[in-house]
Amino acid sequence: MNYVIKVDGIPDGPNKTGQMHWARKNAHKREWTEKVGWLAKSVNHPATPFKKAHVHFKINFGNNARHDPDNANFAVSKPSLDALTGIFIEDDSIDNVELSYEYTREKPKSFEIVITEIK
Repeated sequence: MNYVIKVDGIPDGPNKTGQMHWARKNAHKREWTEKVGWLAKSVNHPATPFKKAHVHFKINFGNNARHDPDNANFAVSKPSLDALTGIFIEDDSIDNVELSYEYTREKPKSFEIVITEIK
């Protein structure tokens, strides 16, 4: 079974957050982690977190501008994995989570998280 979480917007990547004051950067990360966490709790989720899972991110940039996938990967996956830990996944270490990414220019700017248990 796949669990899907849809998130409006995309967090700022390292090119933008690298310039921020550390307190503002931490607030930005916390804001996105809480946003994804609340969305994760609001959808149907397993009674106990998965020991192993595949997490797929579909990132919709929403425009035709040039985008770096490595920056988008980091911006989206870090707060998302932190938020999913304890709800969908037991631990976000490399032993327990497989990641994959897909990119589109679809509007609106958003991303989807698809979580599938690995047995």
